[in-house]
Amino acid sequence: MAIHNKTNISASIFNGSLLIVLGIIAIIRPAATAESLVLYFGAAVGLRSLFLLYSGFKAPKSPRIKIWVLFNAAMDMMFALVLWAHPKITLEILPVLMGIWAILSGLLEAAVAVVQRYENIWPKFLFSTVILIFGWVVLLHPLVAGNMLSSLFGALLICIGLGYITISISLRKLFSQ
Repeated sequence: MAIHNKTNISASIFNGSLLIVLGIIAIIRPAATAESLVLYFGAAVGLRSLFLLYSGFKAPKSPRIKIWVLFNAAMDMMFALVLWAHPKITLEILPVLMGIWAILSGLLEAAVAVVQRYENIWPKFLFSTVILIFGWVVLLHPLVAGNMLSSLFGALLICIGLGYITISISLRKLFSQ
């Protein structure tokens, strides 16, 4: 997960808003071709990767936090590159890839929350738990997930976007005290 601090709260809200818009597009246009859904997912993961890179380099001086965030960014970029490089092949295993990505992202976000150790840690844990549950559901039921792929994808993006915005707003309130 991104490092949320005074310097990048606005960037986090912007990133969350973009992810929500992509999620709404995926839900509203389920008839879009399946290949474009792979490219949507790649775009969302790539966008998140760029934000994590920015967040990692803007992180406080703690090398432990930077390592976790930059590792998460690298994982996201690898997933995005695989999705963009082979959209037709990826389409066949997209529910499984989405499940694995969500589980790894949830675990990494929980790790960053623990390493960061600030007062308002519960939104991050709630956010990472929702992503973990989503990942396990998709991974355990890939055929059902394949039939509902665009709706699940939209729901995941909206969840991540809302998580970023919620965490940023709660931190903005914490920093203003």
